[in-house]
Amino acid sequence: MGPLPDLRRMRVPLGPVAVFGSSNFPFAFSVPGGDTSSALAAGCPVVIKAHPAHPATSERCFDAMLRGARVVAAPEGLLGLVFGFEAGVALVDDPAISAVGFTGSVAAGRSLWSRANAREVPIPFFGELGSANPLVVTAGAAAERSAEIGAGIGSSMTLGGGQFCTKPGLLFVPDGEHGDAVVAALVASLRELSPMTMLAAGIASHFRDGAHAVTAVSGTSLLVGADLEEGTSVTPQLLEVAAPIFAGAAARALREECFGPLAVVVRYGTGDELAQALDVADPALTFSFFSAAEDPDASWLAELGQRKAGRVIANGYPTGVGVSWSMQHGGPWPATTSPSSTSVGAAGIERWLRPVTYQNMPAELLPEALRDENPLGIPQRVDGSRH
Repeated sequence: MGPLPDLRRMRVPLGPVAVFGSSNFPFAFSVPGGDTSSALAAGCPVVIKAHPAHPATSERCFDAMLRGARVVAAPEGLLGLVFGFEAGVALVDDPAISAVGFTGSVAAGRSLWSRANAREVPIPFFGELGSANPLVVTAGAAAERSAEIGAGIGSSMTLGGGQFCTKPGLLFVPDGEHGDAVVAALVASLRELSPMTMLAAGIASHFRDGAHAVTAVSGTSLLVGADLEEGTSVTPQLLEVAAPIFAGAAARALREECFGPLAVVVRYGTGDELAQALDVADPALTFSFFSAAEDPDASWLAELGQRKAGRVIANGYPTGVGVSWSMQHGGPWPATTSPSSTSVGAAGIERWLRPVTYQNMPAELLPEALRDENPLGIPQRVDGSRH
């Protein structure tokens, strides 16, 4: 082809972003939080749809953000806040909105995602939806440290009342005495807990509905949690099912996220049973496994996790998401609508940017970020080499 023309590439903000706050993190995934801050960092104005579970908190947070914006002389209209279902729908439809960030249920997310794509000019929709987050205990790990793993699972699945999107909801445990010991330690840890208060009455109601749907699946047994309490109070629920039943067509309810302190123990007898059960489990935000030293199952589980989730955890629990350069909080459908993006960590900014290349552009017309003299003092890559 011969020498290329002068090509200079950078990323620019998409434009105004709509952010839908979640119910479970009023400060980290709501009016303030990762979606809002990353969109602002990208240079995008933000209009936030407040979650009905905490409207007063949302308004107080928004007022504080407005005061901060005015202190630094940010442009008027940089931030906006709306309330109500109809306002949220109108926000997605509004031609001024260039992208959407959403954290919530599969049903609500899918509806808004379809709406964003049905517009005359479709827009990107970055939705974090449902995730049951498989956790596997290998036979080797169960033999080594059954009590430790079982108690740790109990703490993880009930952290924050089980209202973490990374809660381990599907627990794959081997048959036999060592697997029995894992389950016994888990049951004992759950029975020590008092009833838990959910963040909103609606969350508690949905949790009860989900728990009833799971316990109605033929072949399941309830290990913990006969009493579902009332109002916003719930008790942890633990069910057990054999891997062949879990993998069957009639067990779909077992494989869906139940938001709250509920988990399903899937007992497997062989590696093939485990592989078949994991194969039908939905992709997720996280995939965790506990293995022993030189464990024959560790390699294939790590490889499967890479295909099933955005974050793969070895010998640890998935709850708790660190905000860092290397964090990935996303995954294949139904965990998210965009598996190549993350809603936590430095890479979250990439959702709100698009690349633009300038070809043979006179120096005085180039953005400052692309000029030879680099007046902004930022990293540049020139002919492939970083400067």
